[in-house]
Amino acid sequence: MSTEPTELTGPTDNETLIGGIQVEIAFRGGSPTTAPLETVFVRQVNVEEYPDYLRWQDDEPRLIELFCGKPSGWAKTLTRKSHDEIVENGERINNDLFQSWVKRRQTRMERLSPGAIEKMMERSLTLSLKSPPTAG
Repeated sequence: MSTEPTELTGPTDNETLIGGIQVEIAFRGGSPTTAPLETVFVRQVNVEEYPDYLRWQDDEPRLIELFCGKPSGWAKTLTRKSHDEIVENGERINNDLFQSWVKRRQTRMERLSPGAIEKMMERSLTLSLKSPPTAG
């Protein structure tokens, strides 16, 4: 498995037309040949959901549930491979419009409060340096 970051190329024309992609996934609890399979629709997130998408950037299970329209806790039942496939496809088909939304949001924040982004970044860095290391 490569450790290189995956380049987000954006959705294909067909994925944009239908609003996502179908992905075959497996659930934990079986051998690779007997694991229960299901096809899920990994969708393009609606702009109204972008605040959740932003909030959950460091919570992949929540992102998976957002991408698939599934209830909280559903992502915990997936195999690692299915987890990765949903995240990679979800980010790929959503990244272009989401990044545009983030840039517009940052521009508005700067217009309303010049220097706000820089102050937030400094505060975030300060808090992360003060946080105790987590056991992993």
